[in-house]
Amino acid sequence: MKDVETTMTPAPARRLPRPLRPFAHREYRLLVGSMAASLFASGIWLVAIVYQVIALGGGPAELSIVATRPASGCS
Repeated sequence: MKDVETTMTPAPARRLPRPLRPFAHREYRLLVGSMAASLFASGIWLVAIVYQVIALGGGPAELSIVATRPASGCS
């Protein structure tokens, strides 16, 4: 039997398309994931506010007051 030297050459790494290259970094993936979760939670919060105002017997006028308070700087 012959001694065959088997040298494994690494397969060429697949490169991500340029717009997706930042996703190769863990920190960037965490940033994007947390921003997406925050955006989702903000949307759920707005829907919850509407249902809470309705559950408390409020109508369109009360809902508009509740919705404009954060925009006016009041919390």
